Amino acid sequence: MKILTLLLCILVVSCSFSGQEKQLRNMLESMDWLYDADPTVDALEAISRDDLRYRGKYRAKLYIPRVPHECFSGWEETKKMVIPIEGTSNTVWGYEHARLIAIAREYAKWYNFQILVHLRENGLWDCDL
Repeated sequence: MKILTLLLCILVVSCSFSGQEKQLRNMLESMDWLYDADPTVDALEAISRDDLRYRGKYRAKLYIPRVPHECFSGWEETKKMVIPIEGTSNTVWGYEHARLIAIAREYAKWYNFQILVHLRENGLWDCDL
């Protein structure tokens, strides 16, 4: 009976690890585009389509680099004005994930900078913080 219980525990733990590995692999694949992304080019393309949403990353809440959170009236406006970068979070699942989160943060900073410059140059920025 003890051996059966031990084997069952090993099976459950190994299945749990393989599920986590698959989840991590999917997360890393969803962020893989960041390696070749150019935030300036991407922002200018978005501006040409009149898509003036910012890029954000998940932390305890949605973080929008270079854009003061006080510039949004609330969560509903934030959801409309920000495209979150999937896979980012406070939880880091290894070196590769940490690396992609760091790239995502820098990508969002430079992307949002281009959007802010466009808004200010065209008199569309209405948040003077």
